[in-house]
Formats: sequence, C-alpha cells, structure tokens
Amino acid sequence: MVSVILDRTLVFFPAHLEINRKKVAAFPNAPFPCLVLAFFFVVAVTAHSQNDKIVGIGIGPEINNNSGTGFGVGAVVALDFNFGNYWAAGLSVKGSHDFSSAWVAEGMAFIRCYISGRNPWQREYHSGFFTQVDAGAHYILEDNVHMYEGDSLLRPMGGLRIGYRFLLGASRYFFLEPYARGGYPFAWGAGLSLGVRS
Repeated sequence: MVSVILDRTLVFFPAHLEINRKKVAAFPNAPFPCLVLAFFFVVAVTAHSQNDKIVGIGIGPEINNNSGTGFGVGAVVALDFNFGNYWAAGLSVKGSHDFSSAWVAEGMAFIRCYISGRNPWQREYHSGFFTQVDAGAHYILEDNVHMYEGDSLLRPMGGLRIGYRFLLGASRYFFLEPYARGGYPFAWGAGLSLGVRS
C-alpha cells in the first residue's frame, strides 16, 4: 500500500495504481458533441440578448449530385440561431435518393454571414443575400451495400453555400430561402426552404 496526503487527509491507494496528473484538466478531453452543444448554447444566449427573432426552422426540397448515375432528390430540415447583426449558426440534416440505387444522408453544422446585415428592402437584420460554410458527416447506401467499410460508416463532408432569405408577411415571421451549394461529396446542390422565425 502507498499512502498519499491530500489536504492533510490520509488516503490509501493500491501500489499498482498510477496517477496521471495530465488528466486533471478535463475540458480539452471533452467529447466533440459536448463542445458542439456548448457552442450552440453560447450562440443562443448571445442571440437572445440582441434580437427578438433569434431562431429559425425551415424545411424544403433539394436536388443534388449525390449519385453515381445522375442526380438525387431529397428533403432538408435546418435549424438556425441568429447572433450579432450579420451572423447565424445552426444544424442541418438532409436525405436524398437518385431513384436508382443510392441513398444518401447528411448531417452538418454551419456558420452563415448575411452580406448586407440589415436588408435595405425589408429593413430587418438576418435577411437578404448570405454565404455559408457547412461541415459535417455523410452516409451512403448503394445497392443495399454500405459505401464505406472499416471503423466507421460515416465520412466527413463540407461545402460552401450562397442564397437569399426573403422575409414574408407583415410580421416577418415566415421566410422563403432559395440556395445553391457546392462541395464534397455531393459536388453541387440547389434547394428551396420555407420556414418560420421566432
């Protein structure tokens, strides 16, 4: 037995146990999902203090090149949080099929910048033209066979997007958002999202 004195308290450890002092600071070893959730919590708190309409959720169709034979058609759901006067961050999931053999699922986080900030036409922030950076993971099932083998069925994905958010109605609670995107592995995509802000 080995005795260790901590704050004048006698504690006994078996002699074969090792104490790793480098693990005292646990934050750098936190799982990636926890860091992502912490990031969006900070974004939401910041946004709540700066803008009345801070959260938007949209759904709509998309066509893309997620196919080896042609193009794919699918649906998109996205959730975004506004912060500052120019920025938004959020999460998005997509699913598509090429009407032949390939099913593709995508999940990503994104950062968006509204180019004009306050739209001169609609006179409200977080609308108008935007650019966006996407990063996440994708999964492909083709001919009922997993496209990727090994330790993980998921592979990284990323891309850039441009679009325009139209605010609808006198209250500006609804929006219509056409967009186009390019990146890996889908090459290109285009869609139209209809959503609500609160």
